Amino acid sequence: MKKLAVIVSMLLFGSLTLAQAATPVPTPNPALKNVNGRMMQDIQFIKKDQHSGKITLAQAKADRDQVKAIRKQELDDMKANGTKTLTAAQESSINQALSTLESSL
Repeated sequence: MKKLAVIVSMLLFGSLTLAQAATPVPTPNPALKNVNGRMMQDIQFIKKDQHSGKITLAQAKADRDQVKAIRKQELDDMKANGTKTLTAAQESSINQALSTLESSL
């Protein structure tokens, strides 16, 4: 009886490891890492300028709202694609929006 229990548990354990091995590991998208890094830097830059008095609270809020709008567009694009990736055109559009924002900061 113990042998049967051991065999059944080994079969179950073996099938679980096979199922885990078959699951694809998502590869990180370097373009998204770059875009998201730029957004984080912009938020930090806005925060620094607000604390130093270079910009007002209202201007900081407006700038943060622009970053949030760009992030929302990125998420909407990924959702429309059905994946966690962007097309080259979408990536270019987001980078252009970030560049425009950064030039005004």
